[in-house]
Amino acid sequence: MNESRMEKEPEMLSAEAARQILGISRTTMHRLLSGGELHGSKVGGQWRFRRADLDAYVERAPHDIAAAALPALEAEIRWWTPAPESGAEAATSEAKIGALAEAILALAMRREASDIHIEPRADGALIRLRDDGVLDDVRTLPLPLLAPLVAHFKKLGALNVAETRAPQHGRANLSLGGADWVWYLATLPVGGNETMTIQLTPHPPMASMRAELGDLGLPNEELKRVEAWLGQPMGLILVVGPQESGKNTTLTALMSRVTKPECKVMAVEENLDVVVPGAVQVEANGATGLSVAEALHAFFRHDPDVIVAGAVKEREELELLLRGAHNGHLVLAAMDAASFSDVITKLDEMEIEPFVLSSALLGVVAQRLVRRLCRDCTIDDAPDAALVERARGLASAGGYKMPEKVNWKRGAGCAKCRGTGARGRIALYEVVSNAGEIAAAITRRAPKDELETLARASGAPDLFAAGVRAAVEGQTSLSTLFVSLAHTLRR
Repeated sequence: MNESRMEKEPEMLSAEAARQILGISRTTMHRLLSGGELHGSKVGGQWRFRRADLDAYVERAPHDIAAAALPALEAEIRWWTPAPESGAEAATSEAKIGALAEAILALAMRREASDIHIEPRADGALIRLRDDGVLDDVRTLPLPLLAPLVAHFKKLGALNVAETRAPQHGRANLSLGGADWVWYLATLPVGGNETMTIQLTPHPPMASMRAELGDLGLPNEELKRVEAWLGQPMGLILVVGPQESGKNTTLTALMSRVTKPECKVMAVEENLDVVVPGAVQVEANGATGLSVAEALHAFFRHDPDVIVAGAVKEREELELLLRGAHNGHLVLAAMDAASFSDVITKLDEMEIEPFVLSSALLGVVAQRLVRRLCRDCTIDDAPDAALVERARGLASAGGYKMPEKVNWKRGAGCAKCRGTGARGRIALYEVVSNAGEIAAAITRRAPKDELETLARASGAPDLFAAGVRAAVEGQTSLSTLFVSLAHTLRR
């Protein structure tokens, strides 16, 4: 081969080398190739890439911004950035969109928001932050900025920028303000535009965050009950609640309590957000190509003492967990369900054999989050007498006797809570042991109402009763409680 021929044939890089240069996963590379955003060639059944094609992907043109929208973009950057560095103004439209995106992320992190929502509206692009579980409208951007802003976030998350007619989702790591974060992006086409949601999670890449059982706010009796379950060598403990109810925090605290040098703990989770020292933790999601069931099958070959499953959804997963609980393992698992009676009914509907469940189940922790009163502006409250009596009756039926005299509290609103009167959230718990009449009722498929009655008779207050107790203690307000748990009031 002569020199002129060598000059005409550029070096072809392997898929692995290309992936390392781009800093993307195999799954993302496959998506980019399928969508035509990344160019490559098949040689002998293997993908090969020219360096020029990789450079073209990295340096691809940003989403066009109309010249008329540039002044509005600059105004938005000034609004979102309280104190921009002198001389640091972005020079290009792409850089300015990047500055706006970074400013939005920075505000979300300062406010400790869990989610950013970018939504097309008739009058512009609405930016909303979910703070303490509540969505707050922050700012409406000019509509011409929506597409380039979404495109910028897509680029950061290695999504297909050109694809605007199909839903996409992805994950990216972010360092901002000296902290590491992982964020999950999802897009959805809406009326010729796209809406985007970004979930923000503090990311401890091998920087351990250990939740402690004693810090969860469990009342003493409920805490003793859970500790007794954790002391058993085998059996199943279920942590249930709707999405964003703090289940993963509780499950991590339980896992931390049983993780000891003499105990092998193996956990499977959809997203590994918290690392527990000493535990073997595995991610099971589309990116890893591993399912929860496959991970559980593998665990049985590794002699675990404790098995943990972070998001149980399928019957096969439940059957594997029950098998483990019957075969000498302590099993901790989280599920989406509203209450103790709801999860038992749900498992029956999934055709889990009642006796198999009843003989393995140690207990259920059901939970819900409500807003905590701001400690800097809490004042005395005088709720309506009818509301107080309604709360008294519901609490009594739910297993908690409310005192005759209560010094009710509410938040007046201040700068620290942005005038809301609430800052942070507390968890409410329903902790039910599977023993005696409850176990017998599960075995014979007792109806939901009977399960509720037996749970109350066992000394386990329901979630609303737990909320009334929290309001009596001044942690939340009575009005907040009724708003947050209105859908649970069936009596």
